[in-house]
Amino acid sequence: MWLSTILLIGFSFCIWVFTVLSLQKQLRFATLLFDLLPYYPILELSAALCFTIGLYLWLPLSYVALVGSIGWAVTLLLMYHFIKWGKGYSLDQYRFFLRTIKDERYDTLLFNDHIDGDFKKNKVNVLLRHDVDISLFRARRMYEIEKEQGIRSTYFFRMHAEKYSHEEAIPLIRQLHVDGFGIGMHYDMLSFTKGDKEKAIALFREDLVRLREIATTHIVCPHGHRKYKNREIWSELDRESLQVWSAYDMKYDFYISDAGGGRIIDSQGRHILGRVDEAKLGQVVQVLIHPDWWF
Repeated sequence: MWLSTILLIGFSFCIWVFTVLSLQKQLRFATLLFDLLPYYPILELSAALCFTIGLYLWLPLSYVALVGSIGWAVTLLLMYHFIKWGKGYSLDQYRFFLRTIKDERYDTLLFNDHIDGDFKKNKVNVLLRHDVDISLFRARRMYEIEKEQGIRSTYFFRMHAEKYSHEEAIPLIRQLHVDGFGIGMHYDMLSFTKGDKEKAIALFREDLVRLREIATTHIVCPHGHRKYKNREIWSELDRESLQVWSAYDMKYDFYISDAGGGRIIDSQGRHILGRVDEAKLGQVVQVLIHPDWWF
């Protein structure tokens, strides 16, 4: 009985700690093994139930309701934050946004179109971009939704990601390229070389060649890192000979980003993607979406 109690209560605490860490890291823990996000409510309810049963096996019945209520309170609090996250990062919300920019008022461009200055004065020009930081699965799912809606975007892939290799990304990159989507490099060389700029610059050249063997690539953007600022090598690259442009250096009038979770819905309850309506005809709107956070 003691073993059962320890296992049940231990399982509950593991789920609660996992969920708290996931929320602190913008739910990225959900993609480390497999996509757990759709199952969070089930996990939370299972944790509360196991906690209650564990208490029943351990404490007198008069204490089970009192102590057990703490477990259910924790569960409800975590589920509230999960639901709050889900309202902002719902794929249905993203579909609604795509339908919005399909309106004749908008023109959706790839970044290569922007290099050529090919945007319209009588349209709101939307540059839709995805940084694929962790999950190829979620990037593929987002691409399938865009293809379904008839919208093309540009996907920026890391060459040294912690959770996927370049080789694993190749099939998706090829499919995107064949279907007319844009491909960019989400360069992370300085963090990979642990701050060695000379090695990072050499690696940038090598990785660009490798990526160009699969798809046309002229656009890059730096990957964020707590310790190493990958964008620091940008000014030291021979960009003219490499024929590369940074997404951040391009002219745009509006910049909209899902930016880490907390600000996706403002205090008035408006979704940040709704800001695209504020743009005027002839203006350029750059929209950054991280597929890792959407489900």
